[in-house]
Formats: sequence, C-alpha cells, structure tokens
Amino acid sequence: MNRFIIMVSLLPLLVSCKPNPEKILKKAFDKCQSIENGYYEMYYSKKFMSGNDTSTENYKCNFRRLADDTIYYYAFKNEHINKKTGKNGFTYLYTGSELVHFPGMDNSAEIMPVALFADVLKKPNYRPPFYEPFLSVKRIPLPNDSDIFDRKNKIIYIGEEKVNEFTCYHIKFLYEPEEIYLGNMKTNMMKMICNQVELWINKKDFIPVQYTIRYDFVMANDTMSQFEKYVLKEYILNNLINDTLFTLSQIPSGLKLKNKELKEHKHRPLLENGTLAKEWTLLSPEGKPVSLSDFKGKLLLIDFFYKGCYPCMLALPVMERLHKKYRNKGLNVIGIDPHDTKEDGIVNFLAKRGVTYPVLLGGDATAKEYNVSGYPTFYLIGKDGKIIYSFSGYGEALEADLEKIIEKNL
Repeated sequence: MNRFIIMVSLLPLLVSCKPNPEKILKKAFDKCQSIENGYYEMYYSKKFMSGNDTSTENYKCNFRRLADDTIYYYAFKNEHINKKTGKNGFTYLYTGSELVHFPGMDNSAEIMPVALFADVLKKPNYRPPFYEPFLSVKRIPLPNDSDIFDRKNKIIYIGEEKVNEFTCYHIKFLYEPEEIYLGNMKTNMMKMICNQVELWINKKDFIPVQYTIRYDFVMANDTMSQFEKYVLKEYILNNLINDTLFTLSQIPSGLKLKNKELKEHKHRPLLENGTLAKEWTLLSPEGKPVSLSDFKGKLLLIDFFYKGCYPCMLALPVMERLHKKYRNKGLNVIGIDPHDTKEDGIVNFLAKRGVTYPVLLGGDATAKEYNVSGYPTFYLIGKDGKIIYSFSGYGEALEADLEKIIEKNL
C-alpha cells in the first residue's frame, strides 16, 4: 500500500517534466527578435502546389540589422551555392544604399540604387530566399503570442530529435485553415484543409534550426500540397567581426558594374474584336497536331491557361460546363497550355478535374501572338475566323457573360 502511495505521488512530477511547447515557441520568438547580425548556411527545398518535383537550393548569408531601413531591414550578402561544383553561383549584396546582383556566369554586376528604386526593391522578385526567423520582421514562421493563444490553432509537441548535430524540440503548429479569396471575393471552389508549420528548435539556445511549411488544398477531385523546408547547416549570431561585408568592396575585382535598367512591363491589349485570328498548329499530349484551320466555319472558345495558376483552376469547370452544354450545338472548346509538358503530369491533372475537351501543349509562341500576358485568357473566335470576344482573368460572372455571347453566335 505504501509503495502505491509513493508511485501515485510522483505522477504530477513526471507529467510536469514534459516540455511546454508554448514556452519553447515564445523563447524561440524572443531569441530571434534579439538577433542583430550573423552568418548562416542554409538548405532550402520547395514543392509548388501543382508540381510533382521538389527543388533544392543551398545558400550562405551574412547579415546585419539596419535600424532605419524599411526595405529589407537588414544589410546582407546572400550567396547561392552551386550544388554540383560547391562554388558560388549568383550573389545578392544589399548595403542599405544599393542592391547589387552578380550572377556568377559572366563578368558583369548590376547595381540598383535605393534612392531610385525603393518601391521596386520591396517586390518579391528582388528578394532572394532568406532564413526568415532571422531576417523577417515578424519572425515568420515562428508564431507570435496571438497565434499561440488562439484556441483555433493547435500546438503539438512531437519530442526530441536530431537535426544535423543539433538536439532539438520538435513542435508542430496547426493554424486554423484559411478561407480562399480570389481578389476580394471568397470562393468555395478551392478549400484549404491544412496550414501547418513544423519547427525544430535547438535545446541549447532556442534557435529554430529547421522548419517546414505545408499547405493542403482540395479542388474538384484533387488534393494539392505546397511544401517548403529550410534547414540550417551552420550559424553564428551576434558576433559580427567584419562590417565591410556589406559594402561595395565585396564586388569581385574585374566585374563590370552597370546600373540596372528596369524596363516597365507593359501589358499589350488583347487582340481586338473583328481581328482575324492568327493561325497556329499545336500538339495534343498524345502528339497529335491540331490547327486553328481545323475549326474553319465553327465557333471556337480558347482558354490559355497553365496548371500552376489558381485562377486558371477555377476557370476549368466553367470551360467544361460550356463544352458539355454547347458541343452538340456548334461550339468547340479547347485549352492551350504554353508552360506545362506531358512529363509535368498535365494529363493526370486534367483527368482529376474532369476536363474532357481537347488541350494543346507548347503554345508559348501562340500566347505571345495573341498578346496573352495574364492567365487565364479567353478568346471566342467566330465562324468567319474573326475574334468576337476576349477577356483576361477570372470572375464569378465569366460563365454568364460567355453564355450570352455564345448563344448569339451559334
């Protein structure tokens, strides 16, 4: 009886020994907030939502916090490492006054002064991959206090695991799945079913040394996932020795420094109604050639799309419904995909979405001839071969608008 009493009395102590994931996440967040400078080597992997393959890149980065900077918040020298040779590929250098890019393939470097291009530099295209807990203002993907104490979110402590030589707390953070919006409009055509972050936090110093981000979506008969993984191989924090790392002296000698010329991307207007549609010949996934001339004397609806485009996915059911409703009344529907190949899994992608109308591949040149600069883009071509209607983008009114025009021209 006494032995039983002793064992029962120890249970609260045993339970209390389990690490508290909320406190660990809070310590990790505060620790990353205290970082002023550092160096790291990182492996970065990503699988896009509609893709089958995962791409992996290696980077090393020196960085220093800039007190008054509103563009990157840190000066940095971020170097991409070629996986095959182990040598530096392209490099981004940000001094706080200039962003310099030297690609590593030729003897030139491009420089962009902040004073001239401050707004442009904030765009994603001009931001190389970083280890976000160190360099993002919000310390993404570390959850903040409001995330941690939001009862809609779930925190799961997995256990202790090794990442490289680091012994880590492994914690899974499940956010409440978000509503999907197209512009300012909520759509039910695609549903997020998982918004998950996993973190491996070093027990020694509470630095997250690995994290993954995963989103799962359901659309039609398909579940799609987007996945990112960031792994630190090495890091040194708050021990900056050489401040010249973030100056133009880092540009290798012999490189020709030239000002970056930003060419404004002008969206050419779509071909006007009444214009004779330009001829093309493209291949089906099975290799069968199909030409515009094959539809001479017929009403033809073309959808320029690609499978990694979310608005394009929303438009596919519309095209399928129009195809089924009007195929026996004189309408032909085809899709033209300028980007994907059969090897990219386009056939399976279309089958899961119930697409039964013909889809043609290799239409990059055709898309340019039709002034396609955004996706999806639609053209309705009349029986006389002239364009009746054109539209770029997706909206809830698309199907009704197309039906009205189709009915008038059958």
